[in-house]
Amino acid sequence: MEELSYALNAVLPTLLLLLLGWALRRRGLFPDSFIAPADRICMRLLFPVLLFRSMYQGGGALGPYLRGIAFAYGVIALSACVGVLVVPRFIRDRRRIAVVIQSLYRGNYTLYGIPFSELLGGSQALGVASAIVAATVPALNFAAATMYSYYAGTERKSFWQIMGDVFKNPLVWSIFLGLGCRLIRLPLPAAVSSVMGNLAAMASPLAFMLLGAKLRLGGLGRDLPLLCFTVAWKLLAMPAIFLPAAIGLFHMRGTDLIPILLFLAAPSAITTSQLATMYGADDRLAGDIVAVSTLMSTGTLCAIVTLLRALGIL
Repeated sequence: MEELSYALNAVLPTLLLLLLGWALRRRGLFPDSFIAPADRICMRLLFPVLLFRSMYQGGGALGPYLRGIAFAYGVIALSACVGVLVVPRFIRDRRRIAVVIQSLYRGNYTLYGIPFSELLGGSQALGVASAIVAATVPALNFAAATMYSYYAGTERKSFWQIMGDVFKNPLVWSIFLGLGCRLIRLPLPAAVSSVMGNLAAMASPLAFMLLGAKLRLGGLGRDLPLLCFTVAWKLLAMPAIFLPAAIGLFHMRGTDLIPILLFLAAPSAITTSQLATMYGADDRLAGDIVAVSTLMSTGTLCAIVTLLRALGIL
C-alpha cells in the first residue's frame, strides 16, 4: 500500500494538471490564441531556465550522468534501427512510417523526465535527467528529421541544415551554459537567482496544463489497432525490454534509475505530431498517438513505479 501511495503522489498531480488544462480550454480560458504563445514561452524560456538551474546547482559524481547518457544512446540506436528494418514491412503508407517509428521509442522526455525526476529522486535525479536531455536532443532531432524527410518529406535537408536546427534549440544551450557557469564557479546575483527560481517553478505546471489543453480525442476508432499497438509498445514494452538491462547490466538503482525509467516510459513526444505536420506526414495519427499515450501514461507510470518500489529497486 505504501508503494502505491508513493506512485499516486507522483502521478496524480500531473493527471490533475492535464485535466485542469483540458477543462480550461473547454471553458474558453485557454483559447488557441493563448496556447501557442504560452507553449513557446515554456519551451524557449521556462524550461531553459529550469535546466540551467539544474546544471548550475548540480553536484555529485559524474558516474550516473555518463551511465545514463550511454544507456539512452543505446536505446535510441537499437530502437531506431529495429524500427527502420521492421515497420516498413507492415505499413505501406509512407506518410505513416516515420510517425510510427518515432512514436515507438521517442518519449516526451523534457516534459516528463525533468519534473518527475526531481519529484521522485530530488536534485541528483534531476541532474542526470538534464544531462540526458542535453546529450540526446541532438541525436533524437537528427534521427527524426532524417526519417521524416526520407519517408514523407517534400524537402530533403542536408546534414548541416539538420544540425543547425538542432543547435538552435534553447534547451541544449541552457544546459551547456548552466554546466559552464558551474565549472567556472560564476556567482549569480541574489535577485537573478530569485527570479530564475520563480520562472523554473512555473515551467512544469504550465506545461502540463497546456498539454491537457491540446488533447484531442475525437475519431480515435479510425486507426484503433495501430494506435493501441503503438501506445502499448511505448508505455509497456519499452520499459519491459530495457529496464532489466539498466538494472542488471548497468547496475542502476534508486535515484540513478529514475531518469532512465522516465526516458523509457514517458508518452510519445509532442514533437512527433509537430514534425508530422511540418513534413506532410500523417499528423492526425501522430496527434492521436500523443493524446492517448499521454492519458494512458498516468496509469502505466503509476503501475511501474509501484512495482519497482515493491521490489526495492526504487
